[in-house]
Amino acid sequence: MLIAEAWLPDSSDRNIMPTPRHRAPSRRPHWIISLLLFVCIAVIALYVYPPQRYSACYFLSSKVCGPFTEWLPPVRRARFYTDDELFARVVISDILSVHVESKNPKIAFMFLTPGSLPFEKLWERFFLVAWGKISMVDAEKRLLANALQDKDNQHFVLLSESCVPLHNFDYVYNYLLGTNVSFVDCFEDPGPHGTGRYSEHMLPVIEKEDFRKGAQWFSVKRQHAVLILADNVYYTKFKLYCRMVDPTGIANWSVTHVDWSEGKWHPKAYRARDVTFEIFKSISSIDESIHVTSDSKVADMHYGNGLVTRCRDVLPSESSRCTDVNSTVFLKRMIEAERPDLIAFTGDNIFGASATDAAESLFKVFRPAMESRIPWAAILGNHDQESTMPRVELMSFISLMDYSVAQVNPSGFLVDGYGNYDIKVHGAWDSGLANTSVLNLYFLDSGDRAMVGGRRTYGWIKDSQLTWLRAVSEDLQVGDLVITVALEFPTYTNNHNLPYPAPSLSFFHIPIPEVRELWFKGFVGQFQEAIACSSVNSGVLQTLVSMGDVKAVFIGHDHLNDFCGNLDGIWFCYGGGFGYHGYGKPSWRRRARVVLAQLGKGKGTWMGVEVIKTWKRLDDDKLTKIDEQVLWRRDPWEGQ
Repeated sequence: MLIAEAWLPDSSDRNIMPTPRHRAPSRRPHWIISLLLFVCIAVIALYVYPPQRYSACYFLSSKVCGPFTEWLPPVRRARFYTDDELFARVVISDILSVHVESKNPKIAFMFLTPGSLPFEKLWERFFLVAWGKISMVDAEKRLLANALQDKDNQHFVLLSESCVPLHNFDYVYNYLLGTNVSFVDCFEDPGPHGTGRYSEHMLPVIEKEDFRKGAQWFSVKRQHAVLILADNVYYTKFKLYCRMVDPTGIANWSVTHVDWSEGKWHPKAYRARDVTFEIFKSISSIDESIHVTSDSKVADMHYGNGLVTRCRDVLPSESSRCTDVNSTVFLKRMIEAERPDLIAFTGDNIFGASATDAAESLFKVFRPAMESRIPWAAILGNHDQESTMPRVELMSFISLMDYSVAQVNPSGFLVDGYGNYDIKVHGAWDSGLANTSVLNLYFLDSGDRAMVGGRRTYGWIKDSQLTWLRAVSEDLQVGDLVITVALEFPTYTNNHNLPYPAPSLSFFHIPIPEVRELWFKGFVGQFQEAIACSSVNSGVLQTLVSMGDVKAVFIGHDHLNDFCGNLDGIWFCYGGGFGYHGYGKPSWRRRARVVLAQLGKGKGTWMGVEVIKTWKRLDDDKLTKIDEQVLWRRDPWEGQ
């Protein structure tokens, strides 16, 4: 019999007997096996049937998962990706992913806009939901990269903040997803805003014959969107030298309407007043995209709104295709034929009643001169201010344009009008007259309309302008004599090099009353309409005669007159009607006047102006030259 030994305090060593041990009955861990089995089945199910939506809650519905995830802290990216990293992640992800047909295909509408959408409410109604400097291309690629991250986006449409839908959502959705092509509108433009921006540095990647122009508004399939992000070769060439390969499957038309009718670097912009039901109906019925290249653009006198402004007084056979662009083409042909050193516009540059935006029309008028890089000057007529800018703003705007030598008014003088200034034409650069004026040009503002004695009449040149003109003329003539003496011209043996005042020419728009007398005195050219002048005679002719240096005056206003006539030793010459939107005669060609100031040749050097000639060119196939005549020739004894 076993007896347990107990240990008692303060007792000596004793033998302790162990107590009897009792073991629990044996049990297997069934709950662990069940849990492992459930996990294995779930993993196999997820592998065989992958989830369509990648969410934090795979096993719970969105209704159950939503409240749960609200307790979790927001997940933040460690940092924002750069553009290159974002592009690379999207491209690699798309390449490596298994392409399974989307069960919920979508269209990504991407708005490239500097600010909020002005037509936001209209787009909200279109979608029936609420919607979302590097370079323009980088911005577009960034939009694409973000839109591509949604695998359901199968078509990508780039829009601006001013785009509006012309059809309902179902129509657009079915049309775009039902096609197997992308839509990128482009065309060949041989003008300065097209092929003119091509650089040979783009070779051999981009040939000149492959260079195209187009609007950035595209509608592309997913595979083409990926190609746009993956490309770096063509992107770099355009980024460095633009002054993509066609991946096939791209249609050469656009699902976004773009109006290139103005022939500019940028298509027509629609303003708030343009957005009407009629224009929506008109645009939605267009079935052909018309491209106007930039080699036939801009215009000149009496310009309206460009391609939409029709010609006046032309032959019936010409009327259907004649617009302001005809004036532009004529001006460009004149510049190419004559290669002038200065271009002068003598008023009524725009026809205010037809020009809805004065600044825009002025750019069209003078763009051929600016693109030719030839200095040019302009004055105002009686119609320029009838658009959206007053005369002072017009002249200020003109004076700031590229290659313009026009001025608002002279400094140090208080004169009437806007556009009173003088230009000094210096002698040949390799002569002793390189810093001396050999020809002076006076530009004057003849005004527009005025009331005199209760009657309406045309404007006239005021006393303050004549006072300034006399002062400038006197200063120039005295200065010529002083400089001439300093250059010691008398040391030359040729008498033609003796001191004499430089000749001058004057330009203003509205003729003076004395021009009417030329009907009786004789003229060179055609006198076809009455002289439309002011009822006020301010003494312009007497002032010009007393000055002594003015040899010819060039005027406009009366389109059917192109004659030259002499009044008291000064020639008064019309330019004839130039612009096609100004009135004319159907059988009478538009025309332009050319003035040539020819330098004399001294002993081994160029001298001052020897002769002043003029002629006209008609806007026909040959730019026919007519009515050539000499306006002034320097007297060999002048200065003795």
